[in-house]
Amino acid sequence: MEITEAVQGFNKKYEPRTVAPSNQYVLLRFAEVLREVLGSTSEVGNMNEPPMHVGADVAISIGNPKLARNIAERITERHETYLDKVVAEGPFVNVWFNKEKLITETLTVVQELRDMFGTSDVCGGMKTLIEYSSPNIAKPMSVGHLRSTIIGESLARIYEATGYTVFRENYLGDWGTQFGKLIYAYQTWGDIKEVKHKPIQTLKDLYVQFHEESEQDGTLNDKARDIFKRLEGEDGTLLRLWKQFRDMSVTAFESVYKRLGIVFDNYDGESYYRDVAEETINECLKREICMYGEGNAVVAEIDNLPTFLLKKQDGATLYLSRDIAALRKRVTAFEPHSLLYVVGSEQTLHFRQLFALAKRLGYLDSVRAEHILFGLVMLGGKRMSTRKGSSVSLEELLDKSVVKAQEILLKKNSELSKREQNLLAEMVGIGSVVYSDLRQSRERTISFDWDKMLNLEGGSAVYLQYTYARARSVLRKAGNKVHVPEQVRWEENIEFQLVRKLSFFPFVVQEAQRRNAPHLICTYLEELARQFNAFYNDIPILKAEGGLRSTRLALTSAIAITIQNGLTLLNVGVPEKM
Repeated sequence: MEITEAVQGFNKKYEPRTVAPSNQYVLLRFAEVLREVLGSTSEVGNMNEPPMHVGADVAISIGNPKLARNIAERITERHETYLDKVVAEGPFVNVWFNKEKLITETLTVVQELRDMFGTSDVCGGMKTLIEYSSPNIAKPMSVGHLRSTIIGESLARIYEATGYTVFRENYLGDWGTQFGKLIYAYQTWGDIKEVKHKPIQTLKDLYVQFHEESEQDGTLNDKARDIFKRLEGEDGTLLRLWKQFRDMSVTAFESVYKRLGIVFDNYDGESYYRDVAEETINECLKREICMYGEGNAVVAEIDNLPTFLLKKQDGATLYLSRDIAALRKRVTAFEPHSLLYVVGSEQTLHFRQLFALAKRLGYLDSVRAEHILFGLVMLGGKRMSTRKGSSVSLEELLDKSVVKAQEILLKKNSELSKREQNLLAEMVGIGSVVYSDLRQSRERTISFDWDKMLNLEGGSAVYLQYTYARARSVLRKAGNKVHVPEQVRWEENIEFQLVRKLSFFPFVVQEAQRRNAPHLICTYLEELARQFNAFYNDIPILKAEGGLRSTRLALTSAIAITIQNGLTLLNVGVPEKM
């Protein structure tokens, strides 16, 4: 669907996620105080839980001892009722909360907000378009597409949790010389029965065969280029064949997205922008931003970046010229505050050139465009390649992870029914794959390893899912009767530490959005789960009495809610039982 139509449909059906006002959270109220005192937002991100030996509840790294003393004095002068004391220690400002107020307010707000806990309106009224996944048609989705897909979906959820309206764009690789190669291979060696029986695998095999044959016969590449030129010239027979390949591909992709719980607002692709690309190139020429080169190729040189092509000598458009056309249409149709491109780090130069050209054309005057890069997925120390047949199918990975999960779950709980086993294995297996990627910084390169990817015992998704199920089991035994007593009670320091950790969750979500870093939520959840399991093992919950029992049950409920909300932002399911 053309993006203008897609945006119109999106605007009609879109219901913004309900988020909580930031002032409902103690820590975010304090963050606002800090912003006012600092006069900026830069150091607010340096607000952290300090090491145990410090003893404070929050530490802010200021960097300058004199400034730290001044800030501590100014915060103290505000007489915030939820604070006990604020002390400068060298370049740090250490903060102690009023324990009773923090426990009461945090547990109460979690119970009131439930699945809204952690959300905030800090970015309310903002809009972003996120491009992610973006597989090439006529090829199976590989593990190489996993990172863009799950990082993009997690960021979409995190942005929504901070008040953004998010448009999910799947920009398909459905145009270019490679389709001349595929069509040549199909017309030369293809079998329509095989294509209909196993469309994507058969088309992939034909593509691989083309590259094997072209190594022996150099004329095949010229023939493929000629076919693509005819395709760009809208040859009816070739267009019908190309569209058939595209439709088959989208159907196959959607079956994978369904398993991952992902729904896109639009599936356009490079092909939609081939006409707009011509318009944009003509605008560049008219404004002398680009120029004619050798053989009437169109080239651009901007901001000391390497010279790049917008049109080849034979008149064919290129990836970058279609990208600039797509950016132009997105800005016009959706009017976003930001455009996020979740694409591998190997495309860094491409996006520097794209954004530089877009700025020169005035397309980004009121829009922030950002390349959300991530590291490669390597196999045996080498990049995966479809043309060399060395890629691993994403569907194959998901299937294998589910089977592995089923084996482990049967060992742990053989009383599950067959239906429960299947549902739980799908949730745990796929969750393990998703989480094992998201828990590390996205900039890192990943070495693909079946054992590590499917190590459900060591992969923290299962640990978090099990911790959630454990907390829910306690609450079921208590009859799910949870309330925060008027007079909260606690006896052990770990109880307050857990509440303090809970109070940080909305702040962590904001930081994950600000830094485009889902792994911050993973780190937080793992720390929270470790603390809760220590509490569960050492402190009686159901055997406690009166206000102490009520407080501990409210704390257990708050832990379960927070783990569920955090995993939902990562697109990982949570089971009630394990």
